[in-house]
Amino acid sequence: MGKVVLGVTVGVAVAACAVAALVVGRRVRSRKKWKRVVGVLKELEESCETTVGRLRQVVDAMAVEMHAGLASEGGSKLKMLLTFVDNLPSGSEKGIFYALDLGGTNFRVLRVELGGQRSNVDPDVEQQPIPEQLMTGRSEDLFDFIASTLHRFVEKGNDSVQYSITKELGFTFSFPVKQTSVSSGVLIKWTKAFAIKDMVGKEVAGALQQALARKGLNMRVAVLVNDTVGTLALGHYHDADTVAAVIIGTGTNACYWERTDAIIKCQGLLTTSGGMVVNMEWGNFWSSHLPRTSYDIDLDAESPNPNDQGFEKMISGMYLGDIVRRVILRMSEESDIFGPVSSRLYVPFALRTPAMAAMHEDDSPELTEVARILQDVLDIPDVPLKARKLVVKICDVVTRRAARLAAAGIVGILKKIGRDGSGGIAGGRSRSDIKMRRTAVAVEGSLYTQYTMFREYLHEALHEILGEDIVRHVVINVTEDGSGTGAALLAASHSSSGSVQLISFYTVGASNNDDGDEQMTETSTTDRPGVARTEEEEQEHQRMAHVTYLLNAIVDNEQMKFFIFPKLPTQCDNSQSSMAANIEVTMAETHADLKILLKKRPRRLSKLVGGLQRLKLTVINLNVTTADEMALYSISVKIEEGCRMNTADEIAESVEQVLLGIQQEAGFS
Repeated sequence: MGKVVLGVTVGVAVAACAVAALVVGRRVRSRKKWKRVVGVLKELEESCETTVGRLRQVVDAMAVEMHAGLASEGGSKLKMLLTFVDNLPSGSEKGIFYALDLGGTNFRVLRVELGGQRSNVDPDVEQQPIPEQLMTGRSEDLFDFIASTLHRFVEKGNDSVQYSITKELGFTFSFPVKQTSVSSGVLIKWTKAFAIKDMVGKEVAGALQQALARKGLNMRVAVLVNDTVGTLALGHYHDADTVAAVIIGTGTNACYWERTDAIIKCQGLLTTSGGMVVNMEWGNFWSSHLPRTSYDIDLDAESPNPNDQGFEKMISGMYLGDIVRRVILRMSEESDIFGPVSSRLYVPFALRTPAMAAMHEDDSPELTEVARILQDVLDIPDVPLKARKLVVKICDVVTRRAARLAAAGIVGILKKIGRDGSGGIAGGRSRSDIKMRRTAVAVEGSLYTQYTMFREYLHEALHEILGEDIVRHVVINVTEDGSGTGAALLAASHSSSGSVQLISFYTVGASNNDDGDEQMTETSTTDRPGVARTEEEEQEHQRMAHVTYLLNAIVDNEQMKFFIFPKLPTQCDNSQSSMAANIEVTMAETHADLKILLKKRPRRLSKLVGGLQRLKLTVINLNVTTADEMALYSISVKIEEGCRMNTADEIAESVEQVLLGIQQEAGFS
């Protein structure tokens, strides 16, 4: 009996040990799996890190790419498209104006009545779906349908169809267009569900204008714009300090007000206002300073437009949810923390950004909304609380990166136009001698307006980049319906405007008079009559014509004082070099900005530009400001292949040697 009891006791003990070993083994394996998942999260956090230093590098890169995009077509990932909008609404507009907004399967017609003195804008709006057959048929049928809808809309508003005075219409057309004037543009291609072949390569506003005439509408298409430009117009109508507009929604873009003289790639451009709205198409911005992850690389490779719209893929609502999906998928593949891998996790864009935002902002103790979305959207049931918390953290990391990068992009625009308090100094260092002006930025888009955490992270980054002293001068204003109301306001501000002129292009060369000043001379289109240039000769010709243009612009405008730099001191620090020159160089990837302060000398500028070319530094923008006997040269250059200088100090030393050589050649003491 005793042996039986002993045997039973031993058996129970062995079984208990086995169970304990099994439990311990499971716990060890569980810890290892959890450790792998935490490792994935840590890797994500490190890859998405956006320190203030990195954000300021993005700011500098954005400003440099803007300079390059204004200097030449194809000179930058930023297209920097001319809109020919040279007159933003002031609030004094009066009258009745209309707008059409065509950008998808629905289009809208709007009517606004303005009473001056920045009166409230309360538009009448009607939305109309476009029949599917019209989206793939003939252009005439589409525009006749739109004109008929507008005709009925006008009649409902008790406006006479046969106007004694032509009514002005703003047309928002959200498809790729080559703008040729403020009210005309050629369709490059259709997107979305449109495929009307006979319209490609044709003038868009003209097609609409003809349809309006066929329907008996006495209306003129006053402006052809995109939604970002409309947002700037609406922002400026309510706040005259508005200088830029950003849309952060499903997609993203930005535009801003630029001085006409800074648009170097369009030499013959004249506006009575001295400025123009530039459509940046900033979704295509790229820089090595952007914190890119393996998930971004995979998303880009699998997208319909790989190696394109890199900035948009990191910050816009179209992509944030899918980045989170990819992270959850990897965690699921490396552990069973979410149970068996759901097939839904392999479906691109199965998790949309609104659902991601809802999980991120779930503040319930048990994260019930997170559990619901994981089950309903991704087919992942019964997720434990600690795994739900992990999902919230993933959403936070991805959203924080996006918002902070968007903030850096905004500051990049402010830096380009001298509104960031740095005086053009790279790295975001503020200068106490610069008087800051109040600056407003109009922002539209659901990602900013409806996603609280995104908005808070964006504002946080603005404070960090600009600093408290500067950021208090920068205002973010939310607008609503820039694509519709903004277009109507632009129709009002351009109702009698014919101010934008594009003079026929000519090639310029340089000659010197007896005093050694550069003069502009018109030249023929070839240096050898009747003989076409080779491709290499043409590139060299264009490069030299561009440099000559810069010099001519300086000669013509040196005393105009429209540059963004602060007033110069009347003397420079003689201790800086033997030639009494202050040289400051800042670098951002393959571009550099030079500021050279020294005494004015005749014929030195052209020799300096030539010296820079020999150093493999191609000039893309050049400004001169003078005060008394001093001159400040502000030069943006592209660092070409073969350049032996790798640091800002090396460039500064080489430039100083060029200036010393010029000085010795001229015999100046």
